[in-house]
Amino acid sequence: MKTKTMIATALITAGLGIGAASSPANAANWHNGTPKFLRGNYRHAAGHVYDVVNGHYKLVKNYHVVTITKHTIQEMAGGGDPDSIKNVRYVYLGHHTYEFKGNLAFYGPGIRYRRVHYSGHKIKIKDGWLSNHKVHWDHYYGWHNRY
Repeated sequence: MKTKTMIATALITAGLGIGAASSPANAANWHNGTPKFLRGNYRHAAGHVYDVVNGHYKLVKNYHVVTITKHTIQEMAGGGDPDSIKNVRYVYLGHHTYEFKGNLAFYGPGIRYRRVHYSGHKIKIKDGWLSNHKVHWDHYYGWHNRY
């Protein structure tokens, strides 16, 4: 009697284990917009450039600026053309890291990715792009401080 009970218990346990192993894992949920606590302006000192001030060349600081709003992420360095994504969606990856996906705001259609790692009031950001159905990532830029 005990042997039959032990065998039945072992079979039920094995059956539950197989059933749990075959169930698909839930994919991460993508959310619309950006997390509220990340919204704002951030900048990172990117060296110096010469600029014309009152008709004279002057050495001025150059910043890499990131602006995060409810539906867009915009990057701009040294007064150059902005690199923006709009209609942003995000997913939390863990370890203080978010991944964003959105449409290019300028320069035609396309999907771009951003990965943001935060610590307190600082962020690190890197760009991603889609090629051959795979996301390719650039390196992290330095820490950007909120201002």
